[in-house]
Amino acid sequence: MDAEGARLSPKGWEKADVMFTHKTVVPAQKVIIVIAAHYGVSGASTNGDANEFEMGCEELGRIDRSLHFLPANHGVETRSLVRYSVVATPAGWRIEGTQPAEVRITPSTADIYLRHVRDETKNQTLKANAEKSLKVLASY
Repeated sequence: MDAEGARLSPKGWEKADVMFTHKTVVPAQKVIIVIAAHYGVSGASTNGDANEFEMGCEELGRIDRSLHFLPANHGVETRSLVRYSVVATPAGWRIEGTQPAEVRITPSTADIYLRHVRDETKNQTLKANAEKSLKVLASY
């Protein structure tokens, strides 16, 4: 869901909110992390009343609010591991806590996102930045 960019829109954020134990207001500024298309989710492990899952990925870079793509560590692999605890609630199984402000998307999703924002904005600086970022992301 995240890798495909569902949480980039307020509607997608709202839809994802039902998967968490606590509601989250859409952040004014999301952190958009571009990850390699080859990411993985572990099988469940039990920790008390919770089942834990881990998502492992390689961070390629970030897209800032000006639509600049900022590569991660210039040639050095940057891997991250995010742990989620899934707990039983009266409403069913939910991810414990609130949605993270970080949205992890693949390069193809970043391409779609940047093209959409570029085409929707009237701000020429954002259009130019999105165009530069698209060129850089094309190599991924």
